[in-house]
Amino acid sequence: MPLRRLITLGTALLLAVLFIAPIRSYSSAQEHLSRAKAQLAIAVDQRDTLTRQLQDATTRHSMIEQARTIGYVFPGETPYVVLTP
Repeated sequence: MPLRRLITLGTALLLAVLFIAPIRSYSSAQEHLSRAKAQLAIAVDQRDTLTRQLQDATTRHSMIEQARTIGYVFPGETPYVVLTP
């Protein structure tokens, strides 16, 4: 009877040792996947923000505003420069 228990205990320990590596590997893969999903979510948010900024920047009003900040004027307008003392 003790031999049977010893064999059962040895088999159980062997199986436990054999399953440790795959379980660690699976756990590591799950952590890597969760980090990759988080990075993807950040990238998607950045893409959406940049897309909105591009759409806003290509409106006529925005283009006129940007052109005026660098000194462009419409034909027929007189540009004035105000100097502060």
